[in-house]
Amino acid sequence: SMAVSWSWTALLALSTFLSVLFATATSKSCKSSTIDANFTLDYPVYSPGKQIKLWRFEEFQTDGEYFKEVGLQRSLGLAIAGSLLAFSIVCWACCRSTCHKCHLSESSGDTLRGPFLAICIVLVLCCVGIIFAGLKSDKQQSRAINRLPAVLDNLVDFVEDGIAQTDVILGTVREMTNNIEAISAPDSVKAPVMDEVEALQRQISDTQKRLESTDLSKVKDDFARDVANANRTRSRWYRAILGFIFAVLFITSLFAIVNARPGSCPRPKSHPCLNMLSACMSWFSLTLMWALFMLAAGLIFVATITSDFCSSPSSNLIRAAKLDGDSHTLDFVFQCGQNATIRNCNPFPVDEIQQAQDGIQDGWTQLSLTISGSSTPCTQTACITMDRQVAKLNTELTTLTRNILGCKASNQRYQDVVILVCQDFGETLGASVGLIIAFAVVFALAEISNRLLSDTYDDVGEYWDGSTTSTYTLFSDTDYDDESDAGYTAHETL
Repeated sequence: SMAVSWSWTALLALSTFLSVLFATATSKSCKSSTIDANFTLDYPVYSPGKQIKLWRFEEFQTDGEYFKEVGLQRSLGLAIAGSLLAFSIVCWACCRSTCHKCHLSESSGDTLRGPFLAICIVLVLCCVGIIFAGLKSDKQQSRAINRLPAVLDNLVDFVEDGIAQTDVILGTVREMTNNIEAISAPDSVKAPVMDEVEALQRQISDTQKRLESTDLSKVKDDFARDVANANRTRSRWYRAILGFIFAVLFITSLFAIVNARPGSCPRPKSHPCLNMLSACMSWFSLTLMWALFMLAAGLIFVATITSDFCSSPSSNLIRAAKLDGDSHTLDFVFQCGQNATIRNCNPFPVDEIQQAQDGIQDGWTQLSLTISGSSTPCTQTACITMDRQVAKLNTELTTLTRNILGCKASNQRYQDVVILVCQDFGETLGASVGLIIAFAVVFALAEISNRLLSDTYDDVGEYWDGSTTSTYTLFSDTDYDDESDAGYTAHETL
């Protein structure tokens, strides 16, 4: 439940991140861009895994009818089957306490002791195998949870890095403005460059305001604070529950095996306290089996919804989060890493920034030549400083457009969240359903085989001739015409 909660919260954080991108985007149609001309896909891209495909049901929807269909067609059947199986075993156990015909005959007990003993041991070994699979699942969950802060920090860093980079650019622009004013030249000569610098300043300031429009710091604080401690607590409880489940199955199976030992050695069934403990363990095992079936039914519901969502996470995220943004921006964020055509249609203000960058470079080159009055650039101190600042500005603008507004910056962060939710958490959730169903089936088979194994001990004739003094008579001679039934006694407890 913790992993599921964090998964959906991560998706909400992603939707907030997308709202920042919508605010930053300035183009709602394809405008060719070359900033990703040298793009290389050097990060993982999500594709549905085995468990997602296994639990796929139908197209994900957000209305109540869809959830109702999932519950009725996926979860209800297993819940009913588990309840009926538990009820049937209880009825059979009750019959065994009053009817000798529900027990194995003496001859059958001698024949079947070996096979039932083997079945009992195999079921215990199966439980051990399931526990090892559960421990592997625990490690997978821990890795996914431990990745959560880094993935969400990466979302927050997009905004923080963008704001920091625009601050650096605006600082350089202000220095350039001061230098242009300090250059010895008529204002009419400096005006074209000054206009380009001011235009760039307005563009960068506008981009910064768009980035600041959504505060993601709360997301970072909420996720990074207690994840490690919560994960350790989850892992301890998970392992403790696995150990407890194995202990219950092992003890009940051990009682059945000891009861089936040949010879006249003491058996738990012959000891009042151990007999009572055996009965309590049996009832508890039945209750645990039923609870496992109910838990599996609930997890199937969650796993089915997660699988349907993760079959097409891009479109389903838009539908679930009700994102208000143009499709061009969404296509770019979701698919630019895999589609070159979409990648070259950048919706962010990269064209405007590049045009201002080229305008400043060309204007400054022309101004420098005009000031010097020759083909040699200006050699004034302010001019030399301006040369350095123009080169610095070009580097800073390239960093902004490629590392903040380029394809990789948005698509990689999107892929990180989807992989975390659908691959790390979703695949682990699907595998957990199988483990829980396997536990429930093993417990059901163990309940049946352990009871039958207890019938195969040497003194099984006690059920037929009443020779043992520690038994009690359930029916008097007057209750039956058949003399062979009159002395029927029973040890069997539920």
